[in-house]
Amino acid sequence: RFDYDKDGNSKGLLIEEARTNLDANSFAVGSLNLATSFVASGDADPSGGSSSYKITPSTGSGFHYQHRTYTVTDGTVYTYSVYVKPDGIYKHLMLNSPAGNAAGNAGPIFNLETGQQESFLTADHPTTITECGNGWYRISVQYTASGTSIRIDHNILPSVSVGGYSGDGSSGMLFWGSQLEQGSFPSSFLPTLGSTTTRAADVASVSGTAFSRFFKDTEGTIVADVQLPRGWKDTDYNRIYSFSDSSTSDEIEGWLDATNFKVYGQLKSGSVSQAANTASDILIDSGEIAKIGQSYKVNSHKVYQDGVSGATTTSLTLPSGLNKLSIGGKSSATSLL
Repeated sequence: RFDYDKDGNSKGLLIEEARTNLDANSFAVGSLNLATSFVASGDADPSGGSSSYKITPSTGSGFHYQHRTYTVTDGTVYTYSVYVKPDGIYKHLMLNSPAGNAAGNAGPIFNLETGQQESFLTADHPTTITECGNGWYRISVQYTASGTSIRIDHNILPSVSVGGYSGDGSSGMLFWGSQLEQGSFPSSFLPTLGSTTTRAADVASVSGTAFSRFFKDTEGTIVADVQLPRGWKDTDYNRIYSFSDSSTSDEIEGWLDATNFKVYGQLKSGSVSQAANTASDILIDSGEIAKIGQSYKVNSHKVYQDGVSGATTTSLTLPSGLNKLSIGGKSSATSLL
C-alpha cells in the first residue's frame, strides 16, 4: 500500500506488521457522562464518508466525557487511537484511563487548536497527534494494562485545566474510527463493525523481469528513505529490505539490530557473511525520515545514513544469483518490520 499525507502527497510504500483492532465497534459511541446528545455529525469524516458522530457536553456541572472499556492482558502494552475534530468552543481533549492503567488515573491532554499534546493528568504517556485535514486529528496514547480490563475516557475540556464545568449545550467534538491494538505505536486504521478485525503483515516483493531490469550484481548503490514510528524498537532483526537468491544463501540486506537498534548493511555469499557494517550510532526511532544507503562492488562495501559514511569492508566476495527484492522482510517472509 502507498501512504499519503493530508494534502495527498505520496509518502511512499507503507509496510506494517500484523495488527488487530480490539475495538469491535470503531464507529459506535461509548458510554456517556453528562453529555446530552450523541448524533451523526453530518460532517465529512477522515475517509470522506459521513459516519462520524458528535458528542455535546450538557449544561450540567461536572466532567463531560464518553468512555470505552476493553478486555486486555495484564502487563501488556496497548495503543489506543481515535480521530477527533472540535465543533464549537471546546478545543481540549483528555484521554485518561481511570481503571486498568498501570499509571493509575492518568493520561494526556491534547490541544486540538494547535495540534499538540499540551499537558497530562497524573503521569505522561507516549502519544502521537497527526493532522488529517479538514480540522481532523488522529491522536494516540500508549497504556500498560493493569488487570484484565481497561477503561479509556474522552474528556472534553474548555481549557488545559482539569476540572468540572457547565457546557453551553451546543459545542462539542466529533469522533470517528476508534482503535485499540497491542503494541507501542498506532498502525493504520482497521474499521470494525461488530467484531474485531486483523490485518496480516505486509510483505512487498519484486522478482522476474521486473527485478532483472534494474538490478546489477557486479556493483550498485541502494538508497531507501525509511520512516519508523517514534520510539519504535526492533524485535527480530527486522529487515528494511532484502535482495536475495530467494533463499538465505546470497543476500544484500538493510536491517535493524535487535540489541542496539542500529541500522546495518550486510552482504552474504554462499551462506557466509562477507560484510555487516553499521550505518551510524544514531538511531532512526525519532519518527522522522532517515535516508539509508549502501554501495557494493568487488572488495568494497560501504554503508551510509543521512549522507554520512558509516563502516566499510574492503575484502569480500559478492553474492550471486540474486533474483528477488523483498521490502519489509526477508524473502521467506520472516524478520518482518
